[in-house]
Amino acid sequence: MPDLFKFKQFKLYHGSGGIKVNTDAIICGAWANFSSDTFILDIGTGCGIIALMAAQRSNATIHAIETEAKSVAEAHVNFRNSKWRDRFQLFHLELQQFKPNVKYSHIISNPPYFMQSLPATEIKKKIARHTVKMEYHDIFVFAKHHLMHRGKITLIFPFEYKTKIFSAALSQGFYQQRITNISALPHKKPFRIICEFSDIYTSPYVTHLTIMKDIKTYTEEYTELSKDFYTFM
Repeated sequence: MPDLFKFKQFKLYHGSGGIKVNTDAIICGAWANFSSDTFILDIGTGCGIIALMAAQRSNATIHAIETEAKSVAEAHVNFRNSKWRDRFQLFHLELQQFKPNVKYSHIISNPPYFMQSLPATEIKKKIARHTVKMEYHDIFVFAKHHLMHRGKITLIFPFEYKTKIFSAALSQGFYQQRITNISALPHKKPFRIICEFSDIYTSPYVTHLTIMKDIKTYTEEYTELSKDFYTFM
């Protein structure tokens, strides 16, 4: 039975497809710049959380793709139950099979990772958490053909994959625009990185985000980032 997570402007069922609402997704949906977007693609939408956050923060049409059947069913219910239901289109397929008839102003993903770890025992977790059906390189190859000139790609990923992913982006002509290194606690090394890429070369704007002051208290910067979503902020 999936759990229900309530945000300020929407609620969503999550968990039946293997991955629940998590901090990575919330940071991704809150950090991304959707201000001028017309068509957004959410790759690996899961329960639809990032797509719903994008709908709250933009007027764009949003396409979402997902391979895991239970997650697709979950996202369908969550999109249908939202006040932005008419702006979503959901596709049940792999990225390599997706042939859209539009070009996107923004491609966003909290993609599968743990590329070097052992596969999860359960197949739904294997597909959701591991690069079984998609590599980071696939996102940039797709974007090369389906992203508008000056469009944005936003990805959140483990910090240790930074070199690999920056190289994959550059191989397809995409450059870092904004970078935020993310630490769980003060004085802890970054464990995640979120980056915006585009086909325009520039010196990236680099910042740092710490999520917690201690194990019980969010930092002011994380509160400011996520306050439009969490009901307790």
